[in-house]
Amino acid sequence: MGFSKYLQTKARGSITGKRLTSAFMVFVLAWVLTGCATFSPTKEALETKPNINARTYDAPPQFCFLALKRIFLKNNFTLLKEDTQLNKIEAIKHFDKGNLSVDLLIQANLESMENNKTQVYLNAVQTTKTIYATRKTLLIIPLPGSTQVTQATKEGTIEDKKFYEVFFKAIEEELKTLRQ
Repeated sequence: MGFSKYLQTKARGSITGKRLTSAFMVFVLAWVLTGCATFSPTKEALETKPNINARTYDAPPQFCFLALKRIFLKNNFTLLKEDTQLNKIEAIKHFDKGNLSVDLLIQANLESMENNKTQVYLNAVQTTKTIYATRKTLLIIPLPGSTQVTQATKEGTIEDKKFYEVFFKAIEEELKTLRQ
């Protein structure tokens, strides 16, 4: 019996009902586990977490807005957007350290509350770029004009409680200064 005849006989009816059921169960289990392991941003976006990026101050929104603006300017941030009507301010600061380039973007939204209080919401996003420069060479001689720059980017919302605590403390101190 040749090899092709052997394959033909094995192919006919070789999967019994029990084996087919087992193979199907393995497929279903793999499909379910893959579904559980995938990242779902919509599920995570609306997940309730402790509110570390909001604080209420006993001051009108105009004072809190001015305090935020002064903090940004004192700490060498560049103001990107200011909207006193909507009580929103956005600032960015750039850091360079070796082959790392880091941008820190902070968005602040102020919400007026009763009894002359203001709720301040902060959202901080950090973008880190790693820059690599490579040169093409001919044996050991570098070729002119053949520098390639590549970069890897990582971006994410800052969820560090200590970062927000320090920022809120600075707002509190600035509000004390403004009241004097």
